[in-house]
Amino acid sequence: MRKIRPSTARSNCIFREVFKARKCRLTLVFIGAALTALSQSPPKYTFSILMAGNSAGKAVQTDGANGEVAIEYSYNDRGRGPEVHGRYRFDSRGLPVLV
Repeated sequence: MRKIRPSTARSNCIFREVFKARKCRLTLVFIGAALTALSQSPPKYTFSILMAGNSAGKAVQTDGANGEVAIEYSYNDRGRGPEVHGRYRFDSRGLPVLV
């Protein structure tokens, strides 16, 4: 029968505790990443409106649930221009249901 020195037994115990702590931390990191991915806001697409190479406005499209799309469009020409907000909903075939 082989005798285990006290220092070796202690180091094995410490190794197990460190391994458990790392495993727990790694699990928490994965859970946090999954929750972050699930709770992200809807995708936004931003477009720049150019006139003669200069920025003259922007459009922001936000895709929501159930095929809903919200659009904000603004155009500025020497202090004037429209600011349009639109909300659209499309069915499963891609046809507009709400304009």
